[in-house]
Amino acid sequence: RWTAPRGATIVSGQGSTSVVLNFPANYGGGKLIVAASNACGQSNTLTERSLFIQSVPNTPGSISGQVNGDCGTTKTFSIAAVPLATSYTWTLPSGASFVSGQGTTSITVQTTATFTFGDICVRANNACGSSTASCLQITGFPAQPTGISGPTANCSSATGLLYSVAPVPGATSYIWTVPQGAQITYGQGNSSIIVKWGNREGVVSCFTKNTCGSSSVAALNVGLSACFASGNSNVPMTEIRPVPEVISAYGGMATLRNMFIEWTMGETKTETENNGRILYTQGYHQPLNARIKTNNPVFLADIIKVTVFPNPVTNILKIKFEDPSIHKSLIQLVDVTGRILYSKQIFTGYKTEEIAMKNVASGTYFILVKDENGKLMNSFKIVKMEE
Repeated sequence: RWTAPRGATIVSGQGSTSVVLNFPANYGGGKLIVAASNACGQSNTLTERSLFIQSVPNTPGSISGQVNGDCGTTKTFSIAAVPLATSYTWTLPSGASFVSGQGTTSITVQTTATFTFGDICVRANNACGSSTASCLQITGFPAQPTGISGPTANCSSATGLLYSVAPVPGATSYIWTVPQGAQITYGQGNSSIIVKWGNREGVVSCFTKNTCGSSSVAALNVGLSACFASGNSNVPMTEIRPVPEVISAYGGMATLRNMFIEWTMGETKTETENNGRILYTQGYHQPLNARIKTNNPVFLADIIKVTVFPNPVTNILKIKFEDPSIHKSLIQLVDVTGRILYSKQIFTGYKTEEIAMKNVASGTYFILVKDENGKLMNSFKIVKMEE
């Protein structure tokens, strides 16, 4: 009687002195067993005969070796031996080269001083073929961060501004700079920061560091929007009306529907200052002092009240919306690296959304509330604590 290896099937020959077997593509090896018998049965002392039939070797296990700080170094990487394998094929990323060991379970690799990152991979081989690859990413000199994401024009003194870069392999810290007068309120050292803007335009920049050194700098030019001083609206003040130069001596005030204007026609203007929130012209009287109201919201953050609680949170985080209208919005939960852990598109109104935080690791996170165009309306720093 024949017993096929696990996964294989007997096509023909059962009961005879030879059999034909069928092996699947994912066959993993095993024993073919045969025992003799007759009409009287099989003796307890009769020993079964077996033959091990090999297959393509299994995928090698995890690769051991130094994964960080591989810049201008010579390091050893190895795996445990794979059953049935007769040799091993290693591949290296650009900037790395073999010193010794190709074909064995252990290799010595040299990296260049400017090596950034890449995968070391290995396959196990035998007469039946090669396994799938096992890979390990190693990192060296940190790469320059990719483009900085964030607003490119801000109102003076605007708060809760999120700037971020994609995580850089091997980077242990991210160094940010902002223009004079702006402040990084949270996140220095991470791939995302929250900024309070100042009163001037400038550059937001970021570079990465690790034990091998520092990357080149990524930069984003950020302009200054001229906005009303009240609220968070982004209404350009300079677009309302140009400041005139006048010579006549007359002045007054007028109200027309939703607009109130004071004017003076007297001395010619001598100097104009615009810090982004207040437009001031030196002279006998300010030639522009306008307050404009509109029936349509300029910026949703002015009319949508958002409350996040409890904070700190252990289990359920609630986000309460108070909006007299219905607006399409986006809620996101992000960690300090900018990684999005939760994202949900909603319609506002008077409602409360809930996010399950029980299985989220303890630490600091941010709730971002965006409008339907992806513009940030509100951001909230929250702390997750264990129960």
